[in-house]
Formats: sequence, structure tokens, C-alpha cells
Amino acid sequence: MMDATQHTRGLQLVKRIYPPRSVGFFLGAISVASVLYEQHASPGSWLMIAFSGLVWPHLAYWRACRSSNPYAAEKQNQHLDAAQCGFWIVMIGFNLLPATMGIAMLGMVLLSLGGKDRCLIGMLTYTLTAVVTWLLSDIPLQLQSSLETQLASVPVLLFYPLLIGYSAYRFALASNEQRKQLEVVSRTDGLSGLYNRQHWEQHVAEAYTRGQGEQHAYSLIMLDIDYFKQVNDRFGHSAGDDVIRQVARLLEECFQPDACLGRYGGDEFGILLPNCNAAEALMRAEAARQHVFTHFHSQSPATISLGIAELDTDTTSEDHSDWILHADLALYQAKRQGRNCAVCYSQMADAPLPPGPEIRLQNTRPAPRGQIAG
Repeated sequence: MMDATQHTRGLQLVKRIYPPRSVGFFLGAISVASVLYEQHASPGSWLMIAFSGLVWPHLAYWRACRSSNPYAAEKQNQHLDAAQCGFWIVMIGFNLLPATMGIAMLGMVLLSLGGKDRCLIGMLTYTLTAVVTWLLSDIPLQLQSSLETQLASVPVLLFYPLLIGYSAYRFALASNEQRKQLEVVSRTDGLSGLYNRQHWEQHVAEAYTRGQGEQHAYSLIMLDIDYFKQVNDRFGHSAGDDVIRQVARLLEECFQPDACLGRYGGDEFGILLPNCNAAEALMRAEAARQHVFTHFHSQSPATISLGIAELDTDTTSEDHSDWILHADLALYQAKRQGRNCAVCYSQMADAPLPPGPEIRLQNTRPAPRGQIAG
């Protein structure tokens, strides 16, 4: 059974094809009608060309929209498009201009919609229909196109390629916008609206590489929300999600536009500060801590603990993992000191590290934040 996304995409395809089909069949019918007029065609032929030019495009659109599988219905409509073109090419005696024009326009549409495979299938349908119609009819050949037929073919030759080009342009714009939206989604955390962990770490890694050859300082801040587990247990996960969103907005107010903010996971956030040494980062961390405290103090107590680490350009580490580790160790120390404070790694570098299985210094991260009580 087709899911909602596939059904929506099928409807989008149907709606995209509807205008070119309507204009193409209408203008093509005018060209064919000019030949039928010269042949003194029967009323039945006039009814059929009226159906093709005026009724069929709207019937095809209605049929595909009402289908449970619009994409499959539209593929069938394209086979019927090709069959009608093959039928009329015989009915006008293979008149050279309308025949050539019909093949070219049909191929253009099929290639733009489904590539060479769809085009080949459509042309096969066109050919088989033309052969069967020719075998069952006695329509005489009328290869030469009169002046009237040439004039009747001008609108489709002039306007239909422009319409196809405009439709392709609109589709390219929509595809480009969709690609940009997907790029934003792929690098954004859905809850906080900040960068997700993967994209944020990519920025940290790039800063780590640049920092080895630059004189500019870089600093990292790792922070999390104090006693966040108690917020979830007491007020529910929806309240916890709201706290994360609010903290993210408060951090943006304090650190943007120069900083790179990301949600590292759970209630933990990471902040990359370019052109900022440890002392400056500590001042900004303290300002952010106070900003969060002031905001939540009037609602419900909520505080943050922060760890700061400046990039060590003399490090022998091959990647940025130790840099994040140092900031996280400083964060751990801030929690041991009572929470709602900021600690700089350089201030604790000479102090012995607290014991515990969650501390590992050999290019690994501290244990998940769940091992530390909020």
C-alpha cells in the first residue's frame, strides 16, 4: 500500500504535468484539425479530435488525482498520450509537419519526465498504435503540408517548447529549494533548533585543524542543565523538552552570531568560540549562566553548569577529541563544585582528577551524562 509521502509526490507529478498536457493537446489538435479540414473528415473524426484536444487532458488529471496511486495512474496516462499521438499521425495521412512535430514534442515530454527508459516505452507505444491504426484503416498518404497546416502548427512550435522550458525551470527551482531544506534538516537538531552533534563536531574538527596553524585562539564550552533528570521525572518529558528549547534560545541570545552552537545530546550543549581565549570564554560562560538563571528564576529553578577549554596548539593529539574531553572534564568539575558555575580546564589542569569509572583520558570521552546525576 502506498504511504502518504509517495501519494503526495505522485499528486505533485500529476499537477506538474497537467498544464503542459492541456496546452500541448489543445495546440496539437488545432494542427491536426487543419489537415482534417482539408480531408473533409467525417463528424466522428471531429468528435475524436475535440475529445483529444479539449477533454482528454482534464480527464487524465481527474483520473490520476482520484487514483490511490497517482504516480502509476500518470504513467498509464502517458502511455495513452503516446497512443493518441500514434493514432492521429495515421489519421492525417502521415502529414509531414504535424507528424514530425508530434514525435518531437512527445519525446521531449517523456524524456523530461522519465528519462530514456520512459521515452523508449512511450515511443514503442506510439509506433505500435500507429502500425495497428494504419493496418486497420485506408487513410491515403498526405505527406505534404499545406500553408494552412503550416500556419496552424506555428502556435505549438512556438509556445509549447517555451512552456516545457518554463516548467523545467520551475521544477529546478523547487528541487533546489527542497535540497536546501534537506541540508538544513540534516544538520539541525529537531528539538533545540541548533546544530546537531555530527554537524557541530564537524565545525569543531575544522577549527581544531585551523587552530594549529593560526595565531587566533579558539575555545570550547560544554554545558548541561543541572538536575535535568529530575525535571523529566517531576514534570514530564514535554516539560523537559520545553526547558531544552528555552535554554537553546537563551544561549543563542548570549553567544550568536560569532559562536557555533550545537546540541551534543540529551541536555548537553556545545559552544565553539572563535577568536576567544580561555579568560574571555570564561567571562562569556558566566554571563550565559547568569542569563539562564535569571530567566528561569521567576518560573522554576533551572541552572546550567559549564566547562571551558581553550585549544592547545602544542597538543600531540591527532584530532579534536581531546579538546572536547578537556571541556567536558571541566564541566564535570563544575558539577562537583556544586553546579550552577563555570570551570576552566586550565585552572584545574594541575589538580588531580576525581576518581571514577566515567573519567578516561586516553582519547575517549567521559561516560554518558547519565552516569552523573544531572
